[in-house]
Amino acid sequence: QGFVVAHEIAHQWVGNSVSLGDWSDIWLNEGFATYLQWMWVDHDGGTSVGAAAEEAHARMRAVGPDWGPGEPPASDLFNRMVYDGGALTLHALRNEVGDDAFFEVLLRWVTDFAHASASTSDLVALAEEVSGSELDGFFDAWLFGELPDLP
Repeated sequence: QGFVVAHEIAHQWVGNSVSLGDWSDIWLNEGFATYLQWMWVDHDGGTSVGAAAEEAHARMRAVGPDWGPGEPPASDLFNRMVYDGGALTLHALRNEVGDDAFFEVLLRWVTDFAHASASTSDLVALAEEVSGSELDGFFDAWLFGELPDLP
């Protein structure tokens, strides 16, 4: 039950304070809330973030969707790929840019876009600015392609 509370509390920042410009970006709200939930469970002595990512990745492979979290079908916006696939995208980003850059992106996401709407392109631009890396290909693979292997 604590994991549900952690997920919903995370929405104070990702979903309530930082909201969406378009429904196709719903992965931002649900992916961030799910990833922050995984982090809380890990912090609280439960399943590690890495193990949660491996479990979610296995579930996504078993389901085999032909779309990524960045393009959910209008008839099914709130599906597992949006939640778990979004969280996996963030986990892969953390592995790609390292903890220091990832946590700066997270902090800046909730401060730079506080009380405003944001989009996937806003996150890509922020992650590129903070990390100093070109990440378009990374985000394209995780959000719009077939599910990549975990890093």
